[in-house]
Amino acid sequence: MAKSTDCNQNSDPLKLIRDGANQEQRLSPALNPAYVPVNEHGTAHGMIFAQALSQFLKYFDSTNSANGNWAPFFSSDPSLRLAMAGVQNIEDYKTQIKSYFDFLNNLDNELKETELTNNLSYIFSCLASLAKQLDVLKEGISSEFPLKSTLQNLIQSQLAAAFNRLISYQKAGVSSSVVADTAPVTSIKILGVLPEKYQTVLDSGFSKDWITNNAPDWNTYVAGISADPTVYGNPAGSIFDRTNHIATHNLFTSIADQFLKVFARVINEANQALEFSFTNWDKHEPHYALFLSFLRLMEYARTEANTITARHLDFYYREVLQLKEKPALPAKAHLVVELAKQAASYQLREGDLFRAGKDDKGREAFFANKRDLIANQAKVTSLQTVYRHGNEEVGTDLNSKKQSGRLYASPIANSADGKGAELTSADHSWHPFFNKMYSNGKLQNIQMPTAEVGFAIVSHYLWLAEGKRDITIDFTVAGFEGNVGEEKSEDFVCLITGEKGWIEKSPTGFVATSVNNLRLTVSLTGDDQAVITYDAKKHGYNFDAIAPVLIVKLRNEADKLYVFSEFENTVLKQIQLQVTVDQVKNLTLSNDFGSIDAAKPFLPFGAIPESGSSMIIGSNEIFTKKNITNCNLNIRWKNIPDIKSVAYLAWEQYYPSATYDYYTKFVPWANVTFLKEGQWSDISYQTLFDGDNEVKINLKPPAGEFNKNDQPGFQTDSQFTVKTKTGFARLA
Repeated sequence: MAKSTDCNQNSDPLKLIRDGANQEQRLSPALNPAYVPVNEHGTAHGMIFAQALSQFLKYFDSTNSANGNWAPFFSSDPSLRLAMAGVQNIEDYKTQIKSYFDFLNNLDNELKETELTNNLSYIFSCLASLAKQLDVLKEGISSEFPLKSTLQNLIQSQLAAAFNRLISYQKAGVSSSVVADTAPVTSIKILGVLPEKYQTVLDSGFSKDWITNNAPDWNTYVAGISADPTVYGNPAGSIFDRTNHIATHNLFTSIADQFLKVFARVINEANQALEFSFTNWDKHEPHYALFLSFLRLMEYARTEANTITARHLDFYYREVLQLKEKPALPAKAHLVVELAKQAASYQLREGDLFRAGKDDKGREAFFANKRDLIANQAKVTSLQTVYRHGNEEVGTDLNSKKQSGRLYASPIANSADGKGAELTSADHSWHPFFNKMYSNGKLQNIQMPTAEVGFAIVSHYLWLAEGKRDITIDFTVAGFEGNVGEEKSEDFVCLITGEKGWIEKSPTGFVATSVNNLRLTVSLTGDDQAVITYDAKKHGYNFDAIAPVLIVKLRNEADKLYVFSEFENTVLKQIQLQVTVDQVKNLTLSNDFGSIDAAKPFLPFGAIPESGSSMIIGSNEIFTKKNITNCNLNIRWKNIPDIKSVAYLAWEQYYPSATYDYYTKFVPWANVTFLKEGQWSDISYQTLFDGDNEVKINLKPPAGEFNKNDQPGFQTDSQFTVKTKTGFARLA
């Protein structure tokens, strides 16, 4: 048997209950003046006390000779049996029976065979004794009392069949040596009588109401009941196995439950029947009627005596401490209003009255509306929770101390895991702020999804289709509380909109270059997907973006420290985004004779070039960006003649002071322009020879602008036509 660690299942009556359901539950019972009355014994207790005392008082007859005791005068009245039933503490009986079941269910008692047999026998003894005393009570009261017919109905409809099964189980237990004929040693009385041995009770006989068949008498009925060993399990099992099997078998436990329910009902109705005997039954013996009158009059004195504690408390607070009561305030209530389906809205005005039933004097009570309210059809469609954990350790593993300051977010707060799992609590309740799981006072787990904390940058500069791509973001901030120069790249993750979904990358660097500046760098290789425009269906979230998106998120993983506290007060003032791309090959090429396939070697100016022959280069990725600081065009020639020697000789003839190195690095060979507003415009450039067969041209548009349009959705034409206005460069 496992011990419950759920604090809500608190069975200790001395501990406070703080589930917030009821204010009175949070009040210790000991603070109630009626918790310890001066005299808690009522009329029924007086009747039982007199019956017990009468057995010790000698009776002297008319000859002044001792002749027995006074018991006959105080034991024969039917109301005495009702009094004994009325003062019965059902919890004492319930606790006693439960202790026997607990012993049989405890694995630690596996080798205590004698005690196991005795505890099972005690259960049979207590149930049989209770059945006997219910029968005695039924037979001992007059048919004028409604309790008699109630008991007959309960015995015939519920207890007789259960008692029949109990007899069959006891017979099987005796024959298999797991049940002995012994009575428990206890001070708990059942309707005024100590439990007796099972067989003694059975042999004493029961009324015909307990016979479920046509047997002529009780002994014949009992003899005809067959032993039923099925509830004991395997006959070859150990004593523990068999006693534990019956103690957990629902057919056996249901018998104990059935008797307990009937017992509780009889106690309740016995008190009603006792009051009936005081006020509506006139067949008491004269001496006993006078005695009952005395006890009833004593109730006035008892009631007055029981006010002493409250009066003493009042005296202490009012006279000694001189405390004053707060003035009476009108009651307040929260009213939930739901419109009829056909109503779109309804105005509740200040002062409108709402019925609240009747008060304790029978007068109609009303609540008045405090303010105007327009009710509409709006409803709560979702309940969500954000929780930031404190410094309390979570769990007992190596990561228990790494959860400080961690953020959690439940998209469906009213669920077992914060994500929609069905609630497992008995009343389907859920915590409004967090879902912590404790065991033995130790926080074991927080059953909530960790929160995604970060930011997103939307920019057309992030259109990066190919090659080695480096992204650098500089943040101008205030309030950063981390350490300058400390690398934080392992604490972040970057997501970029790719053609197959999000491209997840760890930053290549995230460092505070000063208290007011942060720098984030992230790189994509040639093997990574192309960065494309954000697509809600493909990438999720709910951004209003028509350009690529870069998301930067804090890593929120249980095995890593959470660095949110270093950034929580950081205020962003400015963002500078810079991208660098190497090896862009997907270009749109054409010359005076039409389109060029860049995948194969080609003649850029045609088969027979002449002065003015041109090649046009286009790229959406490059020419849609407004501010470009550096753009290098790399050309690799095939089968180029050895022009250096010829050209150098020519230069040397006219410029004897020129060097070969100067010639190889700065010889211009073509005119470069770019398309701006539909016109070819001059552009600054340098032509660099970088080896025998390669040329590098550095293009520098005025003010770094290839175009003046940097709107998020701006695109250039995919092919050059006479209507094209921007997005292309020309080599002539």
